[in-house]
Amino acid sequence: MPRSSPKERLKRLCKWRYIDDEQAAQCQQCVDEYPLPANFEYEDVSNLRNKCLPRPSRKELLRKTCDWYFRNQNIEKSACEACVEKSRLDENASYDDEAQVRSICMPRKPPRERVKDACPRRFKDSEEIEKCRKCADNFMNDPANNEVQTVDVQQLYRRCLAGNNLKARLLQECQQKMPEPDVANKCKACILRTYQWRVPKHMIREARKRCFIEGFQENES
Repeated sequence: MPRSSPKERLKRLCKWRYIDDEQAAQCQQCVDEYPLPANFEYEDVSNLRNKCLPRPSRKELLRKTCDWYFRNQNIEKSACEACVEKSRLDENASYDDEAQVRSICMPRKPPRERVKDACPRRFKDSEEIEKCRKCADNFMNDPANNEVQTVDVQQLYRRCLAGNNLKARLLQECQQKMPEPDVANKCKACILRTYQWRVPKHMIREARKRCFIEGFQENES
């Protein structure tokens, strides 16, 4: 497949670079009108790019970050872009100033909300997406999770975004098969402590033996 011409590639970049349609059209017109030699060199293309697509400002780069940070959330993305535009960030601003604007315009969400936002990126089927979001709600609303010190944000990500996860299934079995809350919490803590990342399929029987039976004996001794 022949590679597209430099002008065609730069015109596509104009659409990505500029949010405003008028600015994108002006950029494409600049590219079209630039006298690029037939036997162009790298320096010729570089000059074309510098003329029509100069280095983006720090505000512009942050606005693009809004697009990534609030993917599939048009209202939040627009508010973020407006927030960045209203800021006093300029080319001479320090990194601390930029970080402050970022924290104001792109506040970090709670873990549950970050997982729920990631569900559509992880799963394509609508039922799987809804199941993933319910997983985040149920996991964070379960009082037992607050009593197990080894439960952390990464565990929430692994449980809800991993699909058919054996570790998540074992944690659910602890809750279902252990009627006493203290015993169920010990079972969960044993699994989380012993298998930090995931439970390999060939070790699920050993995991049940260790945490459903032996783990309690060790804790009580």
